[in-house]
Amino acid sequence: MARRSPIACHQLALMASLDSPSSGLRYLTEPEAYPAVFHCMAGKDRTGVLAAALLSLLGVGDEEITYDYALTEQYPDPLSDRVRMAGSSHTPEHCPPPEILRAAPETMERFLAKVREKYSSMGGFAMAHGVATDDLLRLRENLMSPAVVAVGRG
Repeated sequence: MARRSPIACHQLALMASLDSPSSGLRYLTEPEAYPAVFHCMAGKDRTGVLAAALLSLLGVGDEEITYDYALTEQYPDPLSDRVRMAGSSHTPEHCPPPEILRAAPETMERFLAKVREKYSSMGGFAMAHGVATDDLLRLRENLMSPAVVAVGRG
């Protein structure tokens, strides 16, 4: 059986994460949701997709979103260490390639391009996954309100 390229595997992981962000986006439409913290096991796939969706919906450009995603590379990743250690007791076919554990900027660039190709925009993606237009407006209001912006600057 042929192995997928690391980028293709990672792209599949990101695309498989697409339903999680819509739940997160809907949750964040409620003012009671704040302050909010979101994360996942490795902090790059589901977290990266939700962060990218939020940033894009707030008008942040792809270059900044990609930069933010790639910052994950700067922090130690205990999950990657566990996967590498487990790999020593598995055959190579059963171990993910090390590249899939990375938060490479190219991965986010391709992900954002795929979203635009399939949904035309992050707003289109959100609506295709059950987030209503009113929810998107409330989300923007919640995250761009003076109180939230002031806390972010503090």
